[in-house]
Amino acid sequence: MDSPTTGIQGVADSIYFDPSRNTVSTARFGVYQNGQLISAMTQFEDVVAPEPIQARRPAGTIEQRPHHDGQRKICYVANVVYTGVDMIDIHDVDIKNSTYIMDFYLWFRYRANSEDKDFKPATFVLRMQ
Repeated sequence: MDSPTTGIQGVADSIYFDPSRNTVSTARFGVYQNGQLISAMTQFEDVVAPEPIQARRPAGTIEQRPHHDGQRKICYVANVVYTGVDMIDIHDVDIKNSTYIMDFYLWFRYRANSEDKDFKPATFVLRMQ
């Protein structure tokens, strides 16, 4: 457990230890809005294996940035999209079949990213089963 490839997969990152026995994790950035800390609209995540990620990511989303240890690290830019559900009504609950009918508003909040032309959160597909 001394590198991202030998660590255990956590919720957000691989959990592993550096030579000083400290856990290494990606810094998360936030801003204060109306007295509350919220996630910044753009996050930077370290890239562990650049080749596979570069093949999957659109051009322009992978960058080299200065790291706190003085080196330049490869990271990818993650645009944050907030989502939420405002419940209106739930009815026709059938406990035996585990079914119900739900009426709700689904909302998204994001900041357009002029540097990432492929970032189009207004285009999404919602599949209900």
